[in-house]
Amino acid sequence: MVVCTFDNPATWCRECWQDGKLLCSYSYLILPGIAREPIPGRLYFFGANVGEWSPGRLWGDPRATEPAYSHTDNKEPTPE
Repeated sequence: MVVCTFDNPATWCRECWQDGKLLCSYSYLILPGIAREPIPGRLYFFGANVGEWSPGRLWGDPRATEPAYSHTDNKEPTPE
């Protein structure tokens, strides 16, 4: 499983991704650093509560946004 949170400047949304699937998306207007009264952190999807909006910033593994990626594609060795 791969996950990431991406402040997407093309959509102006904070996006949370897992294994090629978009889990949630928040408008930058409600995020800390932009909003006059940002929503409390306890109301965010846990992956979206990563601080102030910064266009283009990515936390995690960028492969999480790739539609064709799945955890079975991971090339890590398996124990014998």
